[in-house]
Amino acid sequence: MNPLAYGERFLRLLKRKLIQTFEEDVVPEVKKAVMDNYDSLLMNKVPEGSLGRPEDFRDLFVERLDEYPFVKTDNLIVKLSVPDNDTFDFGEGLSFLKHVMEGMAGFYYLIPIETYRLLGYTPPSLRETLYLVREDDPLMDDVRNILGETFLTPYAFSNSPPMDVFEDVRKQASQRVADAVKKAVSLAKNDFRRLY
Repeated sequence: MNPLAYGERFLRLLKRKLIQTFEEDVVPEVKKAVMDNYDSLLMNKVPEGSLGRPEDFRDLFVERLDEYPFVKTDNLIVKLSVPDNDTFDFGEGLSFLKHVMEGMAGFYYLIPIETYRLLGYTPPSLRETLYLVREDDPLMDDVRNILGETFLTPYAFSNSPPMDVFEDVRKQASQRVADAVKKAVSLAKNDFRRLY
């Protein structure tokens, strides 16, 4: 067999080993780091019984994290993708969490879709059930006038700095990637010697 064919076979074998090592060794650690940040930065901040408690959305967040494409390939290239506020799927049910993670200057109120409809407003998106509305939004005047001040409690994360659950995970992942690449190369070499 010509040397080029051996090289190509080794590269294909290495690609498979990289994918396997990333999925087994790195991705679980990245997910754990993201969830550790979620728990420490977001949990137990919003009073029980209030709207928009991160505790109530944790399972959906985990589900979206599990769906995230961590390992990406392009021909023989294998990359680990760590989510961030731009690449993570905050749609349908989690959009207010993205605002929390980016920081919230000013006071905001969580308004359920039913309140929008009750006041004759069309919600910004029919895919969400809760909406973060800034205190100076015209909707808030109608809420105060029709439903009263007691209906309103500023959202617990109002006037808060960014709480990015992904921020330091990329740095943590880079060392894990370096270790995974070494392991994958070693596994590929061993398999290649055994097979060829």
